[in-house]
Amino acid sequence: MQTVSEIEQDFVKLELNIEAQLTDLRDAFVGMNDSLDLGSDMERAIRSATVVEQALGGISRRLWDDPFEWTLPEAFPTRQKAFEYLSEVRMLRRSTFAAFRNDDELDRLIPAPIEMRSIRDVLLDALTRSRAILDAR
Repeated sequence: MQTVSEIEQDFVKLELNIEAQLTDLRDAFVGMNDSLDLGSDMERAIRSATVVEQALGGISRRLWDDPFEWTLPEAFPTRQKAFEYLSEVRMLRRSTFAAFRNDDELDRLIPAPIEMRSIRDVLLDALTRSRAILDAR
């Protein structure tokens, strides 16, 4: 079983991958690489971050709202806006993980959107879904 620290490190790696994809998009845009679909690649990066935001918001605030409404493509007219959103998600991750007193809290059941689930299950599911979205091509 993974510890709080190990799961948080998995989220940090995911954040770095999302950030790298956004950076690659910026570099491709500057280089005018026509073979890259900037819109769908950026949308994948944002959607990947929204999965994390929803899970962490559900755990820390019991707000399971889908961030879809405030993360529509028109909300990110520039890559800078996307980086700002990723920074907000990063701050939420830090505050959520800082609240865990020990690894046993990962086994605590919480009212996830549809059913009672352990915090560990919610976190690992979010990691899996977020990675799948980011890696879809």
